[in-house]
Amino acid sequence: EGMRAIMPLARKLKEPNPQENLPILVCGDFNGGQECGAVHYLEQGLIDDTFVEDGKPVTNSSKVLPLATPMIDVMAAVQRINGDSDDPEQEKQRSPSSSPPPTMVVSELISQLVDSSGENNDKTAYEEPCFSSKSLERLERIYTRFATGTTDNNSDEKVMTTENVEQWLIEINGQVGRGSEFREAVELMTRNLNTEQDEDGNNNEQHTEPKESAEKPTKVPLDAILTLEDFQAIYTKELRQGKFWGIAHD
Repeated sequence: EGMRAIMPLARKLKEPNPQENLPILVCGDFNGGQECGAVHYLEQGLIDDTFVEDGKPVTNSSKVLPLATPMIDVMAAVQRINGDSDDPEQEKQRSPSSSPPPTMVVSELISQLVDSSGENNDKTAYEEPCFSSKSLERLERIYTRFATGTTDNNSDEKVMTTENVEQWLIEINGQVGRGSEFREAVELMTRNLNTEQDEDGNNNEQHTEPKESAEKPTKVPLDAILTLEDFQAIYTKELRQGKFWGIAHD
């Protein structure tokens, strides 16, 4: 839609021959390569119902880029010019006299968040990604900063109390009651509370998984805790939903 809107605007501004000469710079949160429909469309100049992403076609009709030539991936261009590309096709296009346009290239987030070594080196950002050790260390530091509660089993182990969780949610989302982090925290804390009641003998009925309520939760459960494992599980779910920028923000 954005690319289609460019041409009417260019004509309104009386740009000469916009399909050939219009200078366009596309910036965005591109967390993928050629497996991403948006990237494929921009770099190849077209996309149709044969292109599949995450097991589903991304469009039910053919879409053609309204430009004379497809757009250029500047990072790939820099690698090609410097001879750093692993793509043989890109190496064939390498020209000693060519140079990239003036560009600021910054690090993307996936390589900083996702573990690409050891037993998880066969995983990608789209196939059950795992946090890198540095990311887990950062999450633990954040958790430790908020956690002030203790457990009965180990007084040295700090856990996040209801008040701690509310403070964390306000800091990342601005308020309690919004965001996927809030919903996941409520579910995990409710489960922890039910488990504590079972162990204390206060609930003699057979424990079952909490059923989804038609009403959305609005508060954090009282007298419940959120463990470090819970905290990391919340962000692992965020990671596997592709919310890289949200994690980096938090």
